[in-house]
Amino acid sequence: MVGVFLLSGKTKKWVCMLTLTSLLLVSCESLTGGNAAAEDTFGRMRTKWKETMTGGNSYDPKDPDIARRIQMIDSEVSNDKKSGFWDTMQKDAASAECKCIWTDLKNNGASAEITEGYDRLKAMALAYSTKGGSLEKNEALKADIIRGLDWMGDNRYTVRKAYGNWWDWEIGAPLRLEDTMILMYNDLTAEQRTKWIAAIDHHSPNQAGLGYEYWGANRVWRAKVHAVRGILDGSTAKLVMGRDGLSDLTDGHNGEKNVFRYVTSVDGFYADGSFVQHGEFAYNGGYGNSFLQELAGLMYLLKGTEWEVKDPEAVNVWKWVYDSFEPFMYKDGQLMDMVRGREISRYYFQDDVAGHKLIMGIMRLSQVAPVEHAAAYKSMIKYWVMNDPTFYDVATLNMIVLAKATVGHESVKPRGELVQNKMFNQMARAVHHRPGFALGLSMFSKRIANYEANPENLRGWYTGSGMTYLYNNDDTQYADEFWATVNPYRLPGTTVTQKTIKSGDQQGFTNTKDWVGGVTNGTFGAAGMELVSPYDTTLTAKKSWFMFDDEVVALGSDIISADNNPVETIIDNRKLNESGSNTLTVNGAAKPSSLGWSESMTGVQWAHQAGNVEGSDVGYFFPEGAANINGLRESRKGKWGTINVLQAPKGNPEHTRNYLSLWFDHGTNPAGASYQYVLLPNKSASQTASYAASPDIRVLANNSAVHAVHESGSGTTAALFWNDGVMSAGGITVNKRAAVMTQTQGKELTISISDPSRSEDGIIEVELDRQAVSIVGTDPRITVTQTNPTIKLTVNAKDSLGAVMQAKFTIPAGSISFQDTGRYAWASEQINELAAKGIVNGTGANTFSPGANVTRSDFIVLLVRALGLKAEPDMSFVDVSSAQYYAQAVGIAKRLGIAEGGADGRFNPKQEISRQDMMVLISRALKASGRTLEAGTAADLSLFTDRGQVASYAADSVATLIKNKVVEGDGTSLKPLATATRAETAVLIHRIYSSR
Repeated sequence: MVGVFLLSGKTKKWVCMLTLTSLLLVSCESLTGGNAAAEDTFGRMRTKWKETMTGGNSYDPKDPDIARRIQMIDSEVSNDKKSGFWDTMQKDAASAECKCIWTDLKNNGASAEITEGYDRLKAMALAYSTKGGSLEKNEALKADIIRGLDWMGDNRYTVRKAYGNWWDWEIGAPLRLEDTMILMYNDLTAEQRTKWIAAIDHHSPNQAGLGYEYWGANRVWRAKVHAVRGILDGSTAKLVMGRDGLSDLTDGHNGEKNVFRYVTSVDGFYADGSFVQHGEFAYNGGYGNSFLQELAGLMYLLKGTEWEVKDPEAVNVWKWVYDSFEPFMYKDGQLMDMVRGREISRYYFQDDVAGHKLIMGIMRLSQVAPVEHAAAYKSMIKYWVMNDPTFYDVATLNMIVLAKATVGHESVKPRGELVQNKMFNQMARAVHHRPGFALGLSMFSKRIANYEANPENLRGWYTGSGMTYLYNNDDTQYADEFWATVNPYRLPGTTVTQKTIKSGDQQGFTNTKDWVGGVTNGTFGAAGMELVSPYDTTLTAKKSWFMFDDEVVALGSDIISADNNPVETIIDNRKLNESGSNTLTVNGAAKPSSLGWSESMTGVQWAHQAGNVEGSDVGYFFPEGAANINGLRESRKGKWGTINVLQAPKGNPEHTRNYLSLWFDHGTNPAGASYQYVLLPNKSASQTASYAASPDIRVLANNSAVHAVHESGSGTTAALFWNDGVMSAGGITVNKRAAVMTQTQGKELTISISDPSRSEDGIIEVELDRQAVSIVGTDPRITVTQTNPTIKLTVNAKDSLGAVMQAKFTIPAGSISFQDTGRYAWASEQINELAAKGIVNGTGANTFSPGANVTRSDFIVLLVRALGLKAEPDMSFVDVSSAQYYAQAVGIAKRLGIAEGGADGRFNPKQEISRQDMMVLISRALKASGRTLEAGTAADLSLFTDRGQVASYAADSVATLIKNKVVEGDGTSLKPLATATRAETAVLIHRIYSSR
């Protein structure tokens, strides 16, 4: 059973959802000084709780952000349009006639209207109690608040049989009623309080519930009902019930459903960071967000009292912030929709609003957390708020004060951009954070359903079918009416049938295949799912995503359907600017920018879509080289009420947004179709073209047995093995289904392994076509059985719940080897080490061609890679095509003043480079990288007999490199006009790289 919010007005809804847990920092004076010292314990707790809602008396009402919030609180209650809650409240004869206090809340059979009624009364009580507001201590308002409470207590929330949704009676309504009673406590009679408390006790008599059990967020909500009810009349029994209810130690229970404890099934937090609610739905950003809010509030309320939470397992709460919440927040406060469930269909509660709510929950937690965790939380908060000043537009009064204090405090350092890859195999999700972008991946499995719907989220059909969310500087991509207007049949990353689907159809569908999950080394990751479509069970596919440094590779194979409906894989579907004119470039040519354009494009090697703001471009590369892609630029109309009939905005207006979608058309009844594409976030069109000409990735396999990719820049190989039996790819051999990733960094090799299928015996045999010098460390579940001539491992994944296990080894220097470097012993070690680092590449599978001469373009590529040079490429050389593999490196060198070219604007990229030109380029490149070199003189050249051959333009550079022992010659000559072989160049580049 599900609890929902039924509210009205976007700002009102936000405030109401937050005020349950928007706890304000209580001043020392309020607890220990002045009149507070004379209060009893319960009186002090009531004061503390009231200040969490009103902000107390310490803030400055003239502060612009605070003044704006106070004005919003007031205007929700009364405004010039007469649309506020007090303005529209029915009184006396009007109330008697409609048998209501608001005309839109007169259905005596709708339990949600009880929650909403108390929500409005609470908003009125907040305006009455807020310092500096126009309605502060307004006697007429006070009278109507009390009149409303009396009416609700006589006609709605009474000692009676409940109807409608249990959540309203046992959680929603009592929480709001209790808060309102706290705000108005001194203005209520003892008889009134007693009567309303009796109704709360009737509907929420104990923590265990009425004949059923409470799990996850519902348990925390229920505990809060009891604790706040306890401070209303000084009931120690209710306070104990609230505290111990969190640990499941009430009503004769033994702690089995302790909310602080990690779970291995059903609702709650999992060790991998997953949070599940309603048994089968990923909900970190929905119920999990509320869970954290309410728990932080309750821990704060009880802290410093005899009822303080002291459960030893409560230390897990501090970990949840890092493992279960931080990974789903993008840099400017967007909380990823893929873990928000039905909430995505609430027009007033989009990803930024949800993110602001989470910031407030973490802010509150920082006030009860140990010092080291509190400091880390504040660092996160400062980073998020600095990147999103609109936080102040929606934050509660106290949170504005706390956020400003955190941002303004010099000792609090902003966290900075998150760089992380994390797998949530318990709930079939993955996140990938890199500088400038983040990717979210949403799948469904045997344990996690495709999507949740009731009267909400009615078109979430494919949100769990491999949808990819790309976050960048376009912070409104998934807000700003996205869910009301996007084509729900074409969500990015999904493989779908185009048959018509009914609203809410197949919600709660779980996969009949068990291979869903992935592997990560913490920085890079790979995930896959064996798909069975909820809407065409003959539609099956194997889908995978490989997440590397600046690209995401998507593979698909075995796409089969026999349902006589078109089948598509959606590459992307992004919201465009107001005119819909974002430039789409395909193979270097711009496509029409008018809305309504559509085309079936053939031979596509790469494409590029301009973003809505700087830092939001997306490039696409197709490794097969000649992909057939469909494109559509369209204007779409939609209404929130179509996807959420329970919480549609007033009037349910129609919205229009523009989209550009790209997809593979697999046709009707495909029998083994496949696809390959690479997402290149934030790359310009020229950078995309350069990448396509010389990609960092190589698809090693995309078939029914294995999907595998190698990324040369990071030295990473990942392979997803779909079947049992011996299989190999990328130098990795396994005996059964598994996800495996290796990464070589210098002399260290890391292997990461998981069993997404959770097979019963769980024993995976792995062999790597590498040798190890020593074992650095292994997971307890991994046994190393051999390190030479190959590495062999036995992995016990039984009952690991899909967890990732790692082993690390020291490997021989330059463990990558080529067959043709044997006669170049003086260079082979340097060649192999540079190849292992991805700086040099072979010319074939096992060849390097060490005796071949080096061209000007290849030398620039090596310099840029070795020194890690970065800049926006200058593509002005007339003879350097953006489609060439060396274009980006040459463009970077041009921008940094390393490569100047000739007067005719040419670079001559294919010309073999002379040694003196090499030295000129090296000297400039070292300077561009920030390296300080001692200037050489003519005396340094005098040692060499052929110094007269050195051109005047090169003399200073050659002398400087000799002075700093970057070049040495052969002892007597420099051979400045000669060319250099690939072996000689590798030694020189290795010397530069090693001296960084």
